[in-house]
Amino acid sequence: MKKLIEEYQDKKITFLTISIDENKEAWLKMLEDKELGGIQLWAGDLWGSDSISGITKDYAIFGIPRYMLISADGNVISTNAPRPSSSYEIKSLLDSNL
Repeated sequence: MKKLIEEYQDKKITFLTISIDENKEAWLKMLEDKELGGIQLWAGDLWGSDSISGITKDYAIFGIPRYMLISADGNVISTNAPRPSSSYEIKSLLDSNL
């Protein structure tokens, strides 16, 4: 993800990560340690709570990680986009939608 963010830093694109990690403090430390860019949000603990956060319910997120691509005007392009590590597939999808 970090490499992909760096490669697309001059493009009109925003990388948003939404965490459903159980331990918010550990997640924050990981962000700091790995120096991850983009916008980082914490949606709460999906697995350990009785209530499911809005994003996980709205997009039926039952496993992680999940990658989604949403256009600048808010249209959902893919709710199951390729992983950042799948260099060709994700770059092709991003480039065709920029």
